[in-house]
Amino acid sequence: MDKKIWIRYAIALTAVLLLLWYVSARNSSYEADSSPILPFDTDEITSLEISSGSESLRLFRTDSLWTFSPGDTLQPAESKVLRCLQALEGEKGSHLTEKADRYSLYNVDSTAMLLKIYTADSEIEALAVHFGRSSSHYNADHIRYLDDPRVYLSKNRVLNTLSTDSSFWQ
Repeated sequence: MDKKIWIRYAIALTAVLLLLWYVSARNSSYEADSSPILPFDTDEITSLEISSGSESLRLFRTDSLWTFSPGDTLQPAESKVLRCLQALEGEKGSHLTEKADRYSLYNVDSTAMLLKIYTADSEIEALAVHFGRSSSHYNADHIRYLDDPRVYLSKNRVLNTLSTDSSFWQ
């Protein structure tokens, strides 16, 4: 009699484990896609141009140091630049919208913070990205690439690491 009870428990436990495995396998297909914000490594970046409205600031990398202009001795704090580059190494989720009339809702219209990234050839921009504050996600920003109509949600804050004010970088 004791043997029959243990067999029933073993069958019930096996059924519960199979059901749990099935549910977790189904739920994994609903996970949001994510991809890197930048399609290249941050070591390839030679210049960052940050603009908002009529204000603009450009940082240049010379060897391993960052400066405000190619011949300038004034340097931004390395920790601020590293924090910005680490934020750019983050990921973005799936897109939220493709409709241009909704850009202002996501704060990524033409008035939003614009970051232009330059690589080896400093005259040709490798990537231009608008960043906007998310009102519903306190630890994420909205992202819109200039060559892509879609708006994405970043998985981390990038906008807090960008500023057109040179004193921010010191």
